[in-house]
Amino acid sequence: MKILLDECLPRPLKKRLPGHEVKTVQEMGWQTMKNGSLMKRAVDEKFELFLTSDKNLEFQQNLTLYDIAVVVFDVVRNKIEFLVPLLRTFNDRLSNFEKGKANRNFHSTFRQWQTNLHLNTTSRKFSTNSSE
Repeated sequence: MKILLDECLPRPLKKRLPGHEVKTVQEMGWQTMKNGSLMKRAVDEKFELFLTSDKNLEFQQNLTLYDIAVVVFDVVRNKIEFLVPLLRTFNDRLSNFEKGKANRNFHSTFRQWQTNLHLNTTSRKFSTNSSE
C-alpha cells in the first residue's frame, strides 16, 4: 500500500510500517502545502492512505472530495513512543479503511505511555539486579 505520512508525525514512524511504500510529506517536498493542496497532490501521486495526527483535518477539509483514506492517530504527543502501541490495531484494520473520510479510534494516552515506561524501567532494573 502506498502511504503518505503527514509532517506532524515523526519520520521514524516510516520504519515501523514494513511491507508498504511509505513516503513522508518532507520527502515529497510538500511541507509548505496547505491541507487541501496536499490531499489533492497525494491523490494525484496515487497514495492510498494518508496518516496524520491532525484532529481538525476532517473539519477543515471535505474529505469526500479525495480518493484517499485518512487515518487520524489521536495521541497526547506526536512522539514515536505514543504511536507505536497503535500500530497493531492500525495493521489489523488496514484493509477496512474507507476513502473520503477520517478513520479514527486510534488512541494513545499519557497514562499508557507512563505504564509502558514504568514497565520498561522496572524490567531493566530487574535485569540489572539479577546480573549482580
